[in-house]
Amino acid sequence: MNSKHLFGIIFLLFLISGCSSPTNKENAEKTISNPLYRPVNDLIAFSKLTPENIMEAAENAKLDAEKILEELRNENDISYNSIMHRYDEALKIIYTVSTPTELIFETHPDSAIREAAKNASELLKNYEYQIDADDKIYQKIKQFSQSEEYQSLSPDRKQFVDEVLLNYVNSGMDLSKEKQQFVKSLRSKIHNVGVNFLKNISSSPNKLVITDKDTVGIPQDFLAQNKKSDGTYEFDMSYPTYSTIMKFAKPEIRKKYFTLFKNRGYPENMELLDSLLYYRQTLASILGYKTYADYKLTERMAPSPEKVWDFENDLKEKFDAKANEDYQELLELKKSLGECGDKIEEYEVSRLLYILNRQKYSIDHEKVKKYFPLDNVINGIFKMTQTLFGLNYEEVKNPDVWHPDVRMFKCYDTETGKLIGVFYLDFFPRKNKYSHAACFSIYPGQIQENGLDIAQAALVCNFPKPTEDKPSLMKHSDVETFFHEFGHLVHSMVAKSRVFYLSGIDRVKLDFVEAPSQIYENWAYEKDVLKIFAKHYQTGESLSDEIIEKLIAAKNVYSGLAGLKQVFYGSYDMYLHNKYLPYQGETTDDVTRNLYPITKFDLTEDTHFQCNFGHLVGYGAGYYGYMWSKVFAQDMWSKFEEEGAMNKALGMKYRKLILEPGAQGDPYKAVTEFLGREPNSNALLKSMGVKQVEN
Repeated sequence: MNSKHLFGIIFLLFLISGCSSPTNKENAEKTISNPLYRPVNDLIAFSKLTPENIMEAAENAKLDAEKILEELRNENDISYNSIMHRYDEALKIIYTVSTPTELIFETHPDSAIREAAKNASELLKNYEYQIDADDKIYQKIKQFSQSEEYQSLSPDRKQFVDEVLLNYVNSGMDLSKEKQQFVKSLRSKIHNVGVNFLKNISSSPNKLVITDKDTVGIPQDFLAQNKKSDGTYEFDMSYPTYSTIMKFAKPEIRKKYFTLFKNRGYPENMELLDSLLYYRQTLASILGYKTYADYKLTERMAPSPEKVWDFENDLKEKFDAKANEDYQELLELKKSLGECGDKIEEYEVSRLLYILNRQKYSIDHEKVKKYFPLDNVINGIFKMTQTLFGLNYEEVKNPDVWHPDVRMFKCYDTETGKLIGVFYLDFFPRKNKYSHAACFSIYPGQIQENGLDIAQAALVCNFPKPTEDKPSLMKHSDVETFFHEFGHLVHSMVAKSRVFYLSGIDRVKLDFVEAPSQIYENWAYEKDVLKIFAKHYQTGESLSDEIIEKLIAAKNVYSGLAGLKQVFYGSYDMYLHNKYLPYQGETTDDVTRNLYPITKFDLTEDTHFQCNFGHLVGYGAGYYGYMWSKVFAQDMWSKFEEEGAMNKALGMKYRKLILEPGAQGDPYKAVTEFLGREPNSNALLKSMGVKQVEN
């Protein structure tokens, strides 16, 4: 899931007439000495990053943005160019440094550079809070919003003004000076606590160490990769490791590993989470909102917490029958294996699903992954998006990157032949690296009068590393994850606006931004697409039609229980931000225990999943958006089912209506135009194998 909610900024080459900027000499000096200060369309020299120049870049960005904003504060000409364009350019300066520092913090192998990136991010975020609390800027923008020129603005520029004004209102600018300062302080605390929460997850020291007697069932090649010099075996908390241990290790080892995995960030994040929730609720209250959820939904598609609860409860009801079938199927399998018990423990699920796939569908995912070497999958998705969306890709040799594993590509528009973006692929686990999968914006594509500022982004995942005798081999679930995240990446490459504030995807509404990536998961099951790249890494043999059909047939194994797990996550997040009161007796562990029955599983003892539920930081009161957006994703996919999964005309229509606008416009209207009708949830339920009851 992705999507980070920062932008990333630029060197001041295209400021409006009358705006002051650093001199050419100053710019040249910054460009030479600091890799984060670079001309438009130049790339970051990651190899030249130091802790010192990261902080220097942040400090200079703050100074340069402040020069422009000071002119705005003193401006008497209340026009779009004098007020809003200046504001947009100031944000551009900040985000051009702040966005890459987020990527650096999550991926760089040097701890000193990561720490500097964290500090730089905090400095710029705190400066953003100052801007959001600046009454002189607010009054100028408010004054412009009451002008005749505002009434005649184009839709994108009017949206820009309206969203900035809402942000100022939600920053407390209509409050007293004393309360404004308090809001500023709260927002800074919220950011800093969130950064530390995520850091505790990514830098968790948890690991499983076992000896030979505990290795029963674990594949020998995997053991060899994790054997230490003292003869023990050490397993990290990355997702590839999780997948292998949970499928093959003996029960007590699986339970032990599962407990360690679910306790990443514990105990430190228990207190940090309560602090985060306390600060958020305090912020919402002082701004006049009943809860933090009420506050955040002013920026989303969902109109109120009540509508979100209705949505979650409706899904819970619709998924229930399929989930019961899923649970019973696993329980019967467990009994058939001669294992005792009348219930399924969560640490048993991966193994049972692995066996079920082999028995019911004759799918051996360990054999199937031999048909998905990483390079083949990359080339396959390149060919697919070339056909559908008119894109071409070229790998950059010897790129300047933050780690030797990272690869870099240029993205071109096929019709014009013009470069529209550059992206990085960072695909293998390593210590202190972001442990999930996400697309990080570095710089959004922006339309300029004399051309295009190209988009820059990075796709960060954790797929199995290649070995001396094998390439990186992906399970089909890894392929599905890659397709999902590549959807974010393509969205990043093609989204563009004249307004920097609306450029790229970071300001796409949080409960829609996943839809353009979720739709990609469907292509990972399309036979015509799989035939492009699913070939055995040794023989070159194509994946057979029979296996593809079995993968498709097995797609909805566990779909009901998986759907309820998403309902649980969305409900848990919404409860914390709509009903929970920190330090009032109830704890986040209590909330977990009370809501966990949604999943139909017992909560594993001595686990605290909320301590590594990182989405609580970036998606606070927004996790429901994953399923909310999937309703739109599957409905849009129904058009490809009707007109052809590789229909280029439909693909280009999708690119134009859904992807290219970025954060501009109303996504509901865009989906409606694409479909030619109002959206509904029928396609989602069908895709999950959920039987629909006639009313």
